[in-house]
Amino acid sequence: MKASLVGEETVKPGAETKVEIRIATASWSGRISKSATVETDDPANPKLQLTLSATVVVNLDFENLQLRFQDAQVGERRVERVRFVAEKPDAVKFGKVTCTGPGIQARMVQETEQGQTVWYLEVELRPSMAGHVGGTVEVELLEPEPKTLKIYATASVIGDVRVTPQVMVLHETGEGAETNVRLEAVKDPFTIKSAKDPAGLLSVEIEALAKGRTYVLHVRLTKAGKAKGTFESAIVIKTSSAKQPEIKVPVHVLPQGSQPALAKPKAMEALVPVVK
Repeated sequence: MKASLVGEETVKPGAETKVEIRIATASWSGRISKSATVETDDPANPKLQLTLSATVVVNLDFENLQLRFQDAQVGERRVERVRFVAEKPDAVKFGKVTCTGPGIQARMVQETEQGQTVWYLEVELRPSMAGHVGGTVEVELLEPEPKTLKIYATASVIGDVRVTPQVMVLHETGEGAETNVRLEAVKDPFTIKSAKDPAGLLSVEIEALAKGRTYVLHVRLTKAGKAKGTFESAIVIKTSSAKQPEIKVPVHVLPQGSQPALAKPKAMEALVPVVK
């Protein structure tokens, strides 16, 4: 959401001005509500809260443009569905469905609910790698309006070792100047051989909460990292796990109070190969 003043900055008694509010509705459907705060020099009204409510109507698109698989296991088959919204579903015709990303397949499925035709995009994930997996599904719509529909699929895939979080955020100063990552044995015990940032911008301290089962890595900025400011790096963890001998955890270093932008998932991001 973006809000900006498009009218006069100084408002005389009895006069008015205009504030423009823009909401990106690409990933929304149904009823939404957003608010914006206007700061003024009026002692009686130093802050004005503006609330905008709307109903987003989706037609010839998916209800959600992001699909997330939580805690998928390596080799496990998982299926999720997203509804396709159309005013006249009987007049819809689809073409090719194209998938990118490891272990992702998809197809359009037609069903009947309460006597009405309903379309779903059925996405299947069978990951062979642990870590953060991402990809896209593109669906060719032929009728009634030719266009390409796209949905982003991401998954948190668990192997022998559960990593939380799979992406870390570290702030340059303040309380956020340290961040932690937790590694837990899913089944068999393991040990951490080493954990470091190859670039030397981050330091890592390994704490064993339950040896062979649970570890916490304390990640901080080195002197070189503090001098660099905002950057992206990664912690590379060597383990005794036969299936996950190396785990890579991305780290975003940001100014205090900010959060990383939501990026579209890459086809293969932060993947850990599984040795069979």
